[in-house]
Amino acid sequence: MSSNPDEDVQEASTSTGGNYIKSGFIDVTNRQQGKDGSSAFSKAFTNLKKSEFYEETAPEAKTAATEPKQKPLNKPASKYAVVVNPKQRGNPILKFVRNVPWEYGEIVPDYEMGVTTCALFLSIRYHNLNPNYIHERLKQLGHQYQLRVLLVQVDVKEPHHELKQLTKICFLADLTLMLAWSQEEAGRIIEIYKIYENKPPDMIMEKQDSNPHSMVLVMALEALHEEAKPLGLEVSWPKTKGQVFGGLLDETVQSVHVCSEDIEILESFPW
Repeated sequence: MSSNPDEDVQEASTSTGGNYIKSGFIDVTNRQQGKDGSSAFSKAFTNLKKSEFYEETAPEAKTAATEPKQKPLNKPASKYAVVVNPKQRGNPILKFVRNVPWEYGEIVPDYEMGVTTCALFLSIRYHNLNPNYIHERLKQLGHQYQLRVLLVQVDVKEPHHELKQLTKICFLADLTLMLAWSQEEAGRIIEIYKIYENKPPDMIMEKQDSNPHSMVLVMALEALHEEAKPLGLEVSWPKTKGQVFGGLLDETVQSVHVCSEDIEILESFPW
């Protein structure tokens, strides 16, 4: 063996056909002294590629590694649940949505109570601080949904001026204005819209009595109420009873509704 390490490497390379691994260090001097001008590292890597230990990466594997991963699709919202915009996370009114399920979903409005029904939530106090907020939300909403509700929480003492502005906005943007005087009431309004989503219109319309005599009785009692006001009198409706005369009222009529009170109809008075 020669005292010169380079001579030993050249001898080893010649005896093994040029394929060798030099352990412990890389011969830096041969990087610039090779006959073809290439470095020792390049030669070693070329030899490695020819060996049985080198495996070429498949083209499709390279493509899969470089392509960006697609974002997972959003889970479709349940048709039985109110869909809530994630931006409403932490809104206290969600604590009062108790009678229907609700879940977060990627929607434009704040709340989706059905396929054709949505709501934007706005507190008057926030509206005073950010008057352009509602206009920006309406631009995002566009003409989506048939029934569009602006749910306003009245949280100031004198809301008349703000309500006048919001009423005008609702009129121009085809919105239904709903006022809530508490967080609980706001949550209840969201519930009611979802509960009545598939109900027929007559479920929420005023019931009209088909019996003409009962309608006359209601009109007479309402007139009594109006006549008592100027005299400083007040009708005690819970103590008021009605009596059936002959066959004027059907037997099925048990009461009539007057001034938000139900007046019981009796066949005869007990006294």
